[in-house]
Amino acid sequence: MGITESRNSCPEGRRSFNFGLSTSGLTGLPAVARISAIPKRPTATGTTPIPSPKAKCEPQRDRERADDTDQQGVDQGSSNPKLIDRHGPRPDDWVRFAGDAAALAPDAKVILPLDDWREFRQCWLAHQGQIGVALAPSDDPAALAADLPHLSLIVVDFPSFTDGRGYSSARLLRERYGWRGEMRAAGDVLRDQLFYLSRVGFDSFALRDDQDTNEALAAFADFSEVYQGGADQVPLFARRFAREFASAG
Repeated sequence: MGITESRNSCPEGRRSFNFGLSTSGLTGLPAVARISAIPKRPTATGTTPIPSPKAKCEPQRDRERADDTDQQGVDQGSSNPKLIDRHGPRPDDWVRFAGDAAALAPDAKVILPLDDWREFRQCWLAHQGQIGVALAPSDDPAALAADLPHLSLIVVDFPSFTDGRGYSSARLLRERYGWRGEMRAAGDVLRDQLFYLSRVGFDSFALRDDQDTNEALAAFADFSEVYQGGADQVPLFARRFAREFASAG
């Protein structure tokens, strides 16, 4: 379905666009119009607040930013005070997209579910802020291989610490698909997992609420040496050979 333009329905010369079901024709439209075209996802109450087919070209810079508690469509719970890397606690200025693109600040750093990124990719490419994508355990990391240059963060969710599929996703992203940006483990992330998570390529960790930050940081020093290769370093024999070769030269 196509896109029709009307100049009479928007005040002060603003344009409104009638979007069809496909987003393939969005290229070339103003960035805000393209983001505004993203429909809301169903809410927990079962209602489906899909906006009118005519999405007004409302500049987001003119929107008064609501308080965090009033921003529908933004998961404020993603701002985890226990976000760490190997060096210590880190601030977290990313927000999880929860269904309403109009609730986002124009320059917000947004973490999208994989399905939302894939369905509305062209719209999100017009977003002014940085984009991250969250992978569920069942998501195939190959789906992101071609899109890695457009992303600033990949989050791998662990709904349970017993679910090891996220380890495989992380190693594939690092070693097969060449991801060099930040990769974050989130969800049921415990102190005893951290050393192994770092070995497969994670470099930031959103700890479960009950985890002690200082104890978690100590986990990275649990082992002084490792024999096997990983995403973080080559095997021990290769490191020894490199040292001997360097000293001989």
